[in-house]
Order: sequence, then structure tokens, then C-alpha cells
Amino acid sequence: MQQTATPRVLIVDDEEDLCQYLKLMISKKANYEVDIATDGAAAFEKIKGERFNLVISDINMPKMNGIELLNNIKNYDPDIEVIMLTGKSSLETAVQALQHNAFDYIEKPVESRKLLVAMGNALGKQRLNLELKAVLERVSRERKELKAKLDQQAADLARKERLAITGAVAATLTSELMAPVDEVVAKLAAIHESKGDAAGMASLATAALPSAQRVQQILRDIVRFSEQSKLNAHPVNVAAFVQRMVEYHGERHPDLKFVVSGQTEGLEISADEDKLASALASIVENASDAMGNRGEIGIDVSTEKSGGESRVVFRLRDSGPGIPADQADKVFLPFFTTKGSKGSGLGLTIARRIVEDHHGELRIESSADKGACFVASIPAA
Repeated sequence: MQQTATPRVLIVDDEEDLCQYLKLMISKKANYEVDIATDGAAAFEKIKGERFNLVISDINMPKMNGIELLNNIKNYDPDIEVIMLTGKSSLETAVQALQHNAFDYIEKPVESRKLLVAMGNALGKQRLNLELKAVLERVSRERKELKAKLDQQAADLARKERLAITGAVAATLTSELMAPVDEVVAKLAAIHESKGDAAGMASLATAALPSAQRVQQILRDIVRFSEQSKLNAHPVNVAAFVQRMVEYHGERHPDLKFVVSGQTEGLEISADEDKLASALASIVENASDAMGNRGEIGIDVSTEKSGGESRVVFRLRDSGPGIPADQADKVFLPFFTTKGSKGSGLGLTIARRIVEDHHGELRIESSADKGACFVASIPAA
């Protein structure tokens, strides 16, 4: 309800003379609009048809007594305040009325000063309650509006980020692919014009191969970056997983030394083994490039508790030059690379996304001249 400019009061008592007396007394001493009803049922019909701020009701009435009327009023509109009138013999019932959220009770015969004070207090409480409710409604409305605005801004930002990524992809396709593609095309044109010179064609083909492979790697990374990651997760034995990693990369990089330490036996994670291996492979390949394919890569496995769950932590540390502090925050950004023409700048971005798809975390612990250390934590199975 809303409080009216002039408070409206309804007096309810089966003694019509008392109703008229209270109406006259209140109207003379206070600026209230006063109406009367001589039974609870008629009073409740008035309340449903009109707007009242305060009801002053007798307790003992026919058809609908004061307690029943009080309950009906509070169920209909809890903001309407009710003052009960009672005789000395009905004090227990008056206390019961207070328990049913009546504001106060006044003993008969009614003292005008006492009644007017109670009325003023009841209407003051109502005014404060309505003002508080209005503030809460405004705060709730503004909160909803703010949330809608933030959601829209988030959607706009996501759209802008997608556009930015699309632009970055286009820039990568232009800047990174054009040079090797041009070189491959030039070599193929030269082969076409070599007129049967087998040695010359072989030399040109050999020279074109690195550029063709670079084009292939960039396109693969862009496809991996763009595709939606769908995991085929199953329990993976950590010891066997790490062993397969070492064997695979050991064959690819015979001059690298792999050192496994920590706890691996008896550990399991729930993972898409191929995708997780691909993520960690990007870290190994980065380390190998940084060390010129020579050096040591340590794989340390441990467990930790985080947020009440057990995690398996992989620390991949290399003996390379490390990552400068000003680049540590950038290594996971799309298309950021320190490899010049050798990298697409997507490998570590994809690696982090794969780890996060496993509800894990990938971070870097590194400083210049101390080797790079990438830490991947995955929930244990």
C-alpha cells in the first residue's frame, strides 16, 4: 500500500454510539479521515474496497471478532496497522492480538490522549516501514537494472573480444602466412620453370619445405584455437601418462634430458588424455625452442588440497633462459610469441584453455635467467 496524504482511519465496534464518539473526537483533534463499521465482516469488506492506513477495532464483536479481523487484514495487506480496543476482562485476548501483529491495544473506556498517541505512533511506524520498503524496492530494481546493464556490457565485451580475436586471426593469416606462402609459390614456380633439372628441383623443394611446414603449423593452431573443446574424459594413470610424455618427446628431441621427480605412483586424474597431452606438449615444445633443443626439462608431480578437493600438480621446469617479468603476463595471450617467424602465438593459449576445460589451472612460475616453470594443476579422480 501507499500512505495517503491524509491518513484514513477505520473504527470498528458493534457499539455504534462508541464508533461515532471516537470518530468525532479523532476528527476534532487530528487531521485524519475517519470512517466506521459496526462489525468485523463489514469492516473487512470496506478494507477490500477502499484504502485505509489504520484500523481501530474492538475485540469482542459478532460475525467476525477482532482477532479474526486482524488476521484477515494482515493477510490482505500487512502494511495496515491495527490498534485493538479491549475491556479489562479481555486483556489476555489483547496480548494474543499483539502476538498476531496488532500494533497496540487500548483499554476501554478509551482515553482520547492515549488513543491519539498510539495512533500517531502506529502511523509513524507505517510511514517508516513504507519508506524502507520503497528504498528496498528501489535498490532491488536498480540492482536488477545494474545486473542487466552489466550482462549487456559483458555480452558486448565478449562480442568485441570475438571481433578482436577474429581481427587478430585475420592479421595473423595476413602477416604470418603471406611470407611463407609467397616463398612456397615462388619455389614451386621455379620448379615449374626448371625444365627437368632434377637436382635443381630437389634443391628448390627442400628450400620450400620449411615454409610449407610453417603454413601447416599456423593453420593447425588456428583450427585448434577456434574449435569448441569437447572432452572425452576418463581415469588416467598419472605415472603411465608422464612416462608416455617422456618417451614421445624423448624421441622427438634426442638431445633433451627429461628428469621425472615427485609422486606419480597411485595417482589418477579424470582427463581427456590426448588433449591434456597436447596441452603439456605445447609447454615442452616452447621449452625446447627456448633451449635450442638442448638442455634439461624436469617434470615434477605432487598433490595439493585446493578448495576442499585434491589436485595433481605437474611442474614442467626447463634449464633455458627463463621468461622476463614483463612478458610473464603475456605468454598466454592469443598470438603473443617470442619466436618471431617460428611460432603462431597460439600454443600456450590453447594449452591454458585445455587445462581450464579440465577444471584445472595453468600458471607460470618463472624469472629471467632461472629457467621457465609452468604449473598445471588438475583435479584428482
